[in-house]
Amino acid sequence: MNITALPITGLTGGALGLLYLILSSWVSLRRIQIGRSLGDGKDHQLKRAIRVHGNFAEFVPLLLVLLGLVELTDASRAFVGGLAVTLVLARLAHAVGLGLTHRVSQLRRFGAAFTYLLLAVASGRLIVACWGLVF
Repeated sequence: MNITALPITGLTGGALGLLYLILSSWVSLRRIQIGRSLGDGKDHQLKRAIRVHGNFAEFVPLLLVLLGLVELTDASRAFVGGLAVTLVLARLAHAVGLGLTHRVSQLRRFGAAFTYLLLAVASGRLIVACWGLVF
């Protein structure tokens, strides 16, 4: 199989990879600034950067796998594209919202809510698409 089978997932993965690079760099730069190679040193900015980076790493791999599997079903490009755009915007909003303040911001709420919605919609779509193939 080549990437032409999953162009939307490929594009989305590339965009999210760049966002992950930014989030990783934020952690690294803060570590350099405070001279801390492990842990957070009780530095609130580093703690927040680590959590933003970690949350991204927790959700994005599974969401990209689900997106790719949905793209391989007979789902329309518009549906898969809608999931992809929502995924990028949700993770960007969550990262910015969590990164700006320790309080729960509207951006963070938006990002979390749409991340959960994406998990539900993509998972449901796959169950519906595959149910008849299994049973």
